[in-house]
Amino acid sequence: MKPGKNICIVIGALILSAALSGLPTRGAEIVFAQTLDRSTENPAERLVKEGDAAYRIGKYAEALSMYKDAVSEDASLSNKQSLNLRMAMSLYYLKDFSSAISHFQKAKNLPVRDGSRRGSAFHEYIDYYTAMTEMLAGDYSAAAALFAVVPERYPSSFVKNEASFKAGRLNHILGNYSESNRLLSPLENVRNIEAGRTATRYYIAMNFLNTGDEENGISRILNILNSSPSDTFALKSADRLFGLRTNAGGEGAVRPERDHSRGEPPLLSEQETVLLASVYNSHAKEDRAHELLDGYFERFAGGEYTGRAHFEQGKVHYSRRRYRDAITSFNKSFSQLKDPGLIRESRLYIARSYNNSGDRAASDREYGRFAREYPSDRKAAESLWLIALNLERRGELLKASEEYRKIAGKPAPNAYRDRALFRTGFTLYKNDYLTRSSEYFNGLKKQFSGTELANQAAFWEAKALEKLGKSQSSQDVFSKLAQISRRSYYAVAAREKSGHTVDFVSGESLTVPVIPQGMTEAVEIGFIFGEPWGSRELRRFRRGANVTKQSLIELYHALAEMGTYKVAVQTADLLYNKFYYGSNNLDVLRWLYPKPYSELLDGIPEASRVEESLIFGVMRRESLFELKAVSSAGALGLMQLMPSTAASLARSIGLQDFSVSEVFMPAVNMHLGIRNIHDLMQRFRRNVPLVLAAYNAGDSAVRRWVDRYGTDDMDEFIENIEYSETRTFVKEVLKNYYFYERLYPDESNMN
Repeated sequence: MKPGKNICIVIGALILSAALSGLPTRGAEIVFAQTLDRSTENPAERLVKEGDAAYRIGKYAEALSMYKDAVSEDASLSNKQSLNLRMAMSLYYLKDFSSAISHFQKAKNLPVRDGSRRGSAFHEYIDYYTAMTEMLAGDYSAAAALFAVVPERYPSSFVKNEASFKAGRLNHILGNYSESNRLLSPLENVRNIEAGRTATRYYIAMNFLNTGDEENGISRILNILNSSPSDTFALKSADRLFGLRTNAGGEGAVRPERDHSRGEPPLLSEQETVLLASVYNSHAKEDRAHELLDGYFERFAGGEYTGRAHFEQGKVHYSRRRYRDAITSFNKSFSQLKDPGLIRESRLYIARSYNNSGDRAASDREYGRFAREYPSDRKAAESLWLIALNLERRGELLKASEEYRKIAGKPAPNAYRDRALFRTGFTLYKNDYLTRSSEYFNGLKKQFSGTELANQAAFWEAKALEKLGKSQSSQDVFSKLAQISRRSYYAVAAREKSGHTVDFVSGESLTVPVIPQGMTEAVEIGFIFGEPWGSRELRRFRRGANVTKQSLIELYHALAEMGTYKVAVQTADLLYNKFYYGSNNLDVLRWLYPKPYSELLDGIPEASRVEESLIFGVMRRESLFELKAVSSAGALGLMQLMPSTAASLARSIGLQDFSVSEVFMPAVNMHLGIRNIHDLMQRFRRNVPLVLAAYNAGDSAVRRWVDRYGTDDMDEFIENIEYSETRTFVKEVLKNYYFYERLYPDESNMN
C-alpha cells in the first residue's frame, strides 16, 4: 500500500539524507553514466571521454594512454586542471608516485574558474592525495607534514578528519608520540574515520605507553578490550598488553622477563586475563584464550571474575565443538556471573550446546526455560522459534504449528512474529492439512492486507487450493496476486504460475539537459577522487533542498555520472516510491535494475554460458553494485566473494599471481563470481534456486537440504531453506532475475 503523501515526504527527505551519507565507490560504464562535457565532439575531447570510460572501470593504464593522446591532439588540454587530476590519479593507482605528484602540483598551480568553489575544493583533495602519494612512496615524514596542514588550511573540508588521523598515525610510526596524540585526541569520538574510532583510541593508548605513561596507556587498552572486543585494533591491543606483561617481544615491553618454560605465569591481573581471553575468543584464537584461562584458574580461583572466566572457557569449548564440556563451563558461569546479559547468554549457550550435541529434548527444555525465565528478553522469541524449528525438522509438524502459533500470539512485538504466523500455516500444509492451511492463509491474507506477509499467505493459499484439486480457485488467487503493484517475490512467482504479463512502458522523458553547476562540481570531485568524497560533496550541495521529482532526477543523474551506483539505485527507489509507485515506467524501473559493467562481460568466457539476467540479479542483491563492498562475514566486492573462495576460483581460471586486493577490480570480481555461478550450474543441473542457495550457503548445506526436503516442489524447497539469510537471498535474486529478463527483452541473455 502506498504511504500517505505527508508521511512519504518526511520519509523521502530522511532517506535522501541517509542515502547521501553512504559510502559507495567509484565505478561506471557507458550505458549507465552520462558524460561530463556534452558540448564538444572534437577528436581530443572524444579521447578524453574514452579515457573516462576506462577510468570508471579501473583500467587506469588505458585511461592514462587516452588522456596523453588527447593532449597530443590538443596541447591546450594540458592546462586543464581536471585533466591533470585525472592523469595524476591514474598514475597514483598505477603506483607511479613521482609522476603523480608532478601532475598534482601542476593541477594545483593552474588557474581556477571564476565564480566556483571547484578550485578550493580541488586544492584540499590535491593536498590530501599528494600526502597519500608520499605515504605510499614511503616518505612518511613528508606525508605526515602534508596531512597535518590539511585541517589547518581547509577547516570545513570532508578530508580533514581522515588527514588528521593519517598524520597522527604516521607520527606514531615515526616516534613523534606527543605530536601524534595532539592530532588524534580530537578524533576519539569521530565516527567517519575509515579505520574506525577504535583505531584512533589504539594509537593514543600506544603513544602513552611509548612515552612511559603506562597508567594512561593500559587504562585505555582495557577500555578498548572491554568495549570493542571483536575489533581488529582490540586484537592489536590485546597482543600489546600480553607483550607488556610477559615481555614476549611486545613493543615497549616494560615487565621483567618471564621464563614460561619453567612454568612462570605472565604478570597479568585478574581482570586483564579475562579481558584478553574474551578478545582472543572473539578472534577465533581459542588456543591463546584457553592458555590464559588455565592460568587464571591456577592463580585466581574464586576471584571476582571467576564467573566470566568460566563463561569464556565455555566459549572455547563451544568453538572446539566440545559441547558437553561447554555445558559444564556455562553452568558454572551461570551460578557465579553478576552481569544479567552474560547470565542470559550463558543460558542460551547451554541450549545451543545441547542442540549441537544432538540432545534435542534437552535443547528444547533449555530454550523453553529461557523463554519462561526471561519473557521480555528479545531472545525469548528466538528460543521459542528454535523449539518450533526443531519440532518441524523432526517431522512433528502439528506440534511445531502450535509452537509457532504461541510465538505469533505473544503480546509484545518480536522479530519472529511474521515468520511464525506464516509457518503456523505452512506446517499444516506440509502435513497435508490442506483445507485448514488454505483457510488459515486466507485469514492471514485479509488480516495483514497490503504487506509482504499477505502476499506470502496468498501464494500459499493458492498452492493449497491447487493441491486440493481446486484449480480454478487456485488460479483466481494467483491471478489476483500477480496484479499487485508491489515489487514482491510472491507477486513475481504468481505471475509465473498464472501466465500474467506486465507491459513496461516508456512514459515522460526523465533526462536532465543540464545538471546544476554546484552538483556538476561535486560529480567531478566524486568521479576523479572516488568515494566517500563524491557522496559527501553531493550532500553538501543538496543540504536543505526540497525533495521534488526534478531534484531526485537530477540527483540520480549526478550519481550515475559519478558512477556511484549504490546511492543512485537508492535514489531511484525513492523516486519510484514517491512519484511512480505502482507504475510500469520502463525508465525508472531500469534505473532500479541497471546493468553497470555490462561491457566487461565480453572479456569473460563463462559469461556466454550464464544468463545475463542471473548475473546482474546476483550482483544487485550482493552489493547493489558497490565495488568495495565488504560484508560482516568478510565477503568482498561486487559479487561478494570470500577471500578463500576467490583464491580458489582464481586458480581455476588460471589467474597468475592473484592477490585478494584484486577482488575489488570489477573485471576480476565479475569473472570470479560468474565462474562460481557457472560451476554451480553444472553441479546442480542448472536448477537456479539450488544454484543460488549454494552460492550463498555452500554446496554441502544445499545437498543436506535436498536430502531432507527433496526438490519435487521448488516453492516448498525454498521455504524450507534452513538459513534465513539464504532463504531471503534466493527469493531476492529470483525477483531481480524476473525484472532483468523483462526490462531488457531485446538484449540477449546468453552472449
